[in-house]
Amino acid sequence: MKTKRRGRGRGTYSSGRPPIITVYERLSGRVKFVVAKNLSKELIHIIIERHTLGDVVVYTDDFTIYLGISRHDRVVFHGVVRHSDGEYARDDIHINGCEGVHSWVEAFLAIHRGPNRGFLELYLAFYAFWRNYGDRWFFWFIVSCFGDGFW
Repeated sequence: MKTKRRGRGRGTYSSGRPPIITVYERLSGRVKFVVAKNLSKELIHIIIERHTLGDVVVYTDDFTIYLGISRHDRVVFHGVVRHSDGEYARDDIHINGCEGVHSWVEAFLAIHRGPNRGFLELYLAFYAFWRNYGDRWFFWFIVSCFGDGFW
């Protein structure tokens, strides 16, 4: 029996391929993931509020939900690469860090045979924690659960 291959492009929550927004800090390499039920411009503004500190420089592709992001109070610069025009980098403006991290996330999720949408955020939180803390992730996990007094 031949299985139907999923199409290319952006998934939707209802299709079983929930959109995952990757927030990547270039200087530290730290990453956060947000699973979206519905992509919208308002959601992008909420993510900026909740997951960033101070003024931010934002680099995105030309997906329509990012239009007007420069009007957000914290965004001091919004650089756009136009994938639709065949552009993938222009000077320092690119999203290669996010796309690279996201490709590793896809491999991580494939190992777990595509977790249920209800648990996807937990898998992504673990992956982000592991990636952000490297080989000391277990130490930091214990410290965050039990506090410094545990040791």
